[in-house]
Amino acid sequence: DRGHGSNPQLDHYLETRKPRCVIALLIDAMGISILKQHLPADSFFRKHLLKQVSTVYPPTTTAATTSFLSGHSPAETAGSDGTSTSKNRMTISFSF
Repeated sequence: DRGHGSNPQLDHYLETRKPRCVIALLIDAMGISILKQHLPADSFFRKHLLKQVSTVYPPTTTAATTSFLSGHSPAETAGSDGTSTSKNRMTISFSF
């Protein structure tokens, strides 16, 4: 454990709403500026936006997805050549 805390706002939401299930959508390149520029204020995504968060560095799909799933920063999950540094950590690569 690296001491990363959870998100207090999300914790509060989950504790008070007690949802039956949670769905996390990771949409590549969908930043807050894209939402504001292309979606009306009453659109589903903008109405249900709980909190704006920033990405990891490097801001790549692979680094961000691995960090989201593992709870660790890219520096903690990969070596300088991008290979996994631990058998207990998940590294996901995408190619299109």
